[in-house]
Amino acid sequence: MDDTMKKLKINIVTTRVLHELKQKHFSICFIESCDAVLGKKLIPTSKYKMLYALHCVDWADMLPDVRKFATETIQEYYNTDNLIEVMGIKEESDEEEPKMPMRQKKEAKPRKKSGNRQCVQSDMHKIQEVGKDDSMAGSEDEQEEVEDATRETK
Repeated sequence: MDDTMKKLKINIVTTRVLHELKQKHFSICFIESCDAVLGKKLIPTSKYKMLYALHCVDWADMLPDVRKFATETIQEYYNTDNLIEVMGIKEESDEEEPKMPMRQKKEAKPRKKSGNRQCVQSDMHKIQEVGKDDSMAGSEDEQEEVEDATRETK
């Protein structure tokens, strides 16, 4: 499998994780579907069983330490750096010519490419913030920021 397909799979998984963490409740199904896309189980069985017990529990109903465990476990295994490593994507040279992201307006300036290992920090920040308040959906600006960051990993 070429790196383009691997990057697409990472973007699909990242999109799914972010979508699920905005929901009112936790669903183990997204972990299973993400693992199916990647072709590997990322979370160790002992942690997976604990997450499985939380299936369909509202984030707001979880005790703080339980919510923290769930979000930190998801962040640990489904962050961009780990997914790049799991998928075996080769590091790109920082000197490579920047490419315009897909669907970018013509008048936009190209972004400087910083390599595959740049973690989508805004995505991970959202994962850490899940459950801290009752609002799971981000603002339009936050959603655009996530979309831009996801395109940068391509």
